[in-house]
Amino acid sequence: MVPRRGNDGCKGLVIFLMRFWIPESPRWLITHGQSRRAAATIAEIEERCPPPGGDAKRAIRTTVRLRTRSHTPLAEVVRTSLQTYPQRAAVGLSLMASQAFFYNAIFFTYALILTEAAPSHVLATVHDFARVVARKIRPRSP
Repeated sequence: MVPRRGNDGCKGLVIFLMRFWIPESPRWLITHGQSRRAAATIAEIEERCPPPGGDAKRAIRTTVRLRTRSHTPLAEVVRTSLQTYPQRAAVGLSLMASQAFFYNAIFFTYALILTEAAPSHVLATVHDFARVVARKIRPRSP
């Protein structure tokens, strides 16, 4: 049975429309030099749902320090990954390695599986299709 893909466009439209009333991340705004928009976004969020226990602005000002910069140095990325978050680095590395292994295992052996396990009429059909495509791609001689 072939899965129906008819409502993918509807999902994309819903996500597109949600973008208009979900505010941009204040952290992203600050790091990209838009501190006024970040302050307005924080004020709007705190107005809609006030934090429990009173005013959170004093605690935020003393604990969070963000600065605008054009790029993050590679040395800082390595230091943060290996010293500050070594377990997260190990999980990320194992996920990347397993993804690369499975990707290569599936896509580079798929042709071997088709040529060895497929019936001869399937291979003939694939060969005919490739011949037709090659004729269409090949430039015609005058």
